[in-house]
Amino acid sequence: MRLRHNPHLETGPPAPPMDARCESGIIPRAHDLCGRGELGSFLLDNELAIAELAGAVLIAVALLWLIWLLWWRFPKWQVARLALKIRDPKARADVEDNFRKTVGQGLGGVAVLIAAGVAYLQFTQQQQAADRQSERSVAAARALLLSQQVSKGFEDLGNKDSPMIVLGGIYALEGVMQAPERQYHRPVLEALCAFVRDRLRDRKPPSDMTKISPEPPATEIRAALTVIGRRPADLANAADLSHVQLWGLLLDRAHLSRVDLFDANLSLADLFGADLSHADLSGADINANLFGADLSGANLSDANLFGANLNGANLSDANLFYADLSGAKGVTQAQLDKACGANAKLPPGLTLKPCPETAAPAVAPPNNQGATPER
Repeated sequence: MRLRHNPHLETGPPAPPMDARCESGIIPRAHDLCGRGELGSFLLDNELAIAELAGAVLIAVALLWLIWLLWWRFPKWQVARLALKIRDPKARADVEDNFRKTVGQGLGGVAVLIAAGVAYLQFTQQQQAADRQSERSVAAARALLLSQQVSKGFEDLGNKDSPMIVLGGIYALEGVMQAPERQYHRPVLEALCAFVRDRLRDRKPPSDMTKISPEPPATEIRAALTVIGRRPADLANAADLSHVQLWGLLLDRAHLSRVDLFDANLSLADLFGADLSHADLSGADINANLFGADLSGANLSDANLFGANLNGANLSDANLFYADLSGAKGVTQAQLDKACGANAKLPPGLTLKPCPETAAPAVAPPNNQGATPER
């Protein structure tokens, strides 16, 4: 067995001499190795290896003694017990030889079993090592594949000529976002959200919004919004579509739960049956068709809902702090009883209970109710 050196001696500065370590108090003066110079240093630095070597020697000596006891002494003891029955010395010697042969065969069988066990353990360890290596290779190959898929998906998102290439990139990135490996989840979601924001950034609402009828969004926009809605649970609150221009778009039954839509423009959009639960719609312009939409738990503070269709909308636990519902259609007292807020503009005859202190914005808007609360 090779003595193992202290790694500190190879990678760092050399250990101080034994006497110096004793003098400095690193090793108590009463230690048996103090005062023995270089030999003491060697013994101390290789204490574990020496202990292992001593243990191996003791085990080897014990095995040799046991083999000697079984193969040499045990037959003699057996023959001595038969001395009165077998008086012929030659016969006793033959019996002893037979005993010794039997013990030798037994020891040989044990040795074969031990060798088989050792071989099996070695084979098992080699198999486990091969499995681990295979798993590492598969993981490395999968990581490379995901990296290439992300790179290609990002490249396809920027394609300006072919919507089909963009669609392929969107769904390729969804595959990455749904993969067990989570290192690309957030970057992919951020890229998809940025794609939607950038593609819609140049949309300017006309001066006369009354002449607008909802139109389907571009295929790639609808696909990106669908993929964002299907994001994994660990990204539930990570979708950022703040300031997005979704006005006049047909977004019926869209899944936008927990999406950040701060200051978004949703004017005259068709959000029939859309899932906007727990979304951040603070400061958003939502003069839209919200018939049957789920707005439960949504933050609608300072949102403009003037003229919105709220027939059948779910406002449970919605925060309507400084929201404008003065011209909203279909809103009922039963809906508002499930919501909360303060200083909201409501249709005549309707009331709104205040929110708990933890639900209200940290800083109230100034005297003009149209100001956007701090986020």
